[in-house]
Amino acid sequence: MQLKDSTVEGDGDYIMTNAAMKTFAEVRCEMPSTRRKKRSTSSPDTIIYLISVTNNGVNFSSPVIFVVYDATCKDCIINDAQVICSQKVGEISSLF
Repeated sequence: MQLKDSTVEGDGDYIMTNAAMKTFAEVRCEMPSTRRKKRSTSSPDTIIYLISVTNNGVNFSSPVIFVVYDATCKDCIINDAQVICSQKVGEISSLF
């Protein structure tokens, strides 16, 4: 997924994985790793998934937006099909 003018757009890539039903309204599944590789010095700072579930591989639920980000550095808000992320402003403390 990608953001275009704060709106989530699909990029055509998808991942299908197994999930375990926890309650009638909740499932749990493994997410792909977001950790960077040893030789890489950068990692994506915001990753967006559209998640839907199926019990037959044909009919899927309406997708739900799931955002992975570092909450220490960013604030992200989901509003309908929009994801708005902003850098947090922190205090700079002196070492002296």
